[in-house]
Amino acid sequence: MKNIKLKQALIITAILIFIILFLFGIYYIFLKPSTTQISKDSSKNLIVLFSLDGLGSNLLGENTPYLNSVMNNSQSSYTLDMQTVNQSETMPSHMSMLTGLNQEHHGFTLNAVDINTLSLKFKTLFDYSLENGYSYDSFVTKDKLLYFQAGKTGSNVIFKDGLSSDVKLDIEKLVKANSSKLFVFIHLRDVDTIGHAKGWGSTDQLNALKILDGNLKEIVESINTKFSSYSREYIFTADHGGEGTTHSSGCANCRRIPLIIESENVKSKYVLNSSAYNIYDVACIVLNMMDSKEVLGLDCKR
Repeated sequence: MKNIKLKQALIITAILIFIILFLFGIYYIFLKPSTTQISKDSSKNLIVLFSLDGLGSNLLGENTPYLNSVMNNSQSSYTLDMQTVNQSETMPSHMSMLTGLNQEHHGFTLNAVDINTLSLKFKTLFDYSLENGYSYDSFVTKDKLLYFQAGKTGSNVIFKDGLSSDVKLDIEKLVKANSSKLFVFIHLRDVDTIGHAKGWGSTDQLNALKILDGNLKEIVESINTKFSSYSREYIFTADHGGEGTTHSSGCANCRRIPLIIESENVKSKYVLNSSAYNIYDVACIVLNMMDSKEVLGLDCKR
């Protein structure tokens, strides 16, 4: 009798164990939330270059929680000691950023353009994008930056006069995953506009910076959702900083700008190998991300 009861107990135990293992298998296969990252598809690449007009490195801090979190991300690499051109103004600085040439080489000293301004004679990242099989979107909040399109127009080239809160929905509408390889240039003028009006480091400027920082987060999150299957590289930088209500004196705070790179959904992150970068090196960073062949005549690092 005891042997029969023991056998029954063993059978019941075995059945229970089988049921538990079966239910666990069902859960693991069908119900368990997936923690697997989306693998990089090397044929689908997104590169986004943010030019945050007027954002000197000395302004980063408690008013930039999003950018701080990007810098602290294990998939990021950054320096706060990049130098812009001596003539730390919007147009000469962007000329170097977008061409990979120092100011001595490109010779551009104007900070405004009109119908009498000579045509752009250097290739820019927009040209190099097309040469490397990338389409591009460009969104700027100063119309003079359209100069770098060298007359090219289209639905992918947008100027809108406004601060980041005014234009973020326009940016989200513009940037779409309708190309397997896409370069995006986004210029936002918040810090520069308030700096000229109220002063660099003023309460008004720092408040504007905090709003800009929050809007950057929203823009990036929107892009990430649309480009979830893409390898994504984000570059956050600036054209210049400033002191007082100006920035063209070549002062230390006028020239020291951030260079922050965040890699997402990639096999290995993009790593800056030193802190000794100049603004024209931004162009070569983008070219490296595109796996571009060597371009002759550039001053930037490859």
